[in-house]
Amino acid sequence: MESVKKQEPFQLTLSKKEEKLRRRKKIIAGIKTNKFLYVMILPGVLYFLIFRYLPMGGLVIAFQDYQPFLGIMGSPWVGFKHFIRLFTEPTFFTLRRLYN
Repeated sequence: MESVKKQEPFQLTLSKKEEKLRRRKKIIAGIKTNKFLYVMILPGVLYFLIFRYLPMGGLVIAFQDYQPFLGIMGSPWVGFKHFIRLFTEPTFFTLRRLYN
């Protein structure tokens, strides 16, 4: 009888690196295929970021004692202090009437 060499079984699964590389190539190929669609959606995304998302920083600043060198995250919180001052100013309603 002939001796039979043992063969290692075929590798059915990919290694983690190969799987990650294959997934990345698939994503890049999808982007290249649909590049004109991404270009068409870009103005809408930019509009949303510039006019809807960035102004939220101003909303945060309204409740802080904002100091530019400390930034938004480092400035201390004061709550409604600025709003109370605004609405208790005697000239507020006069100015509101002038500019409204």
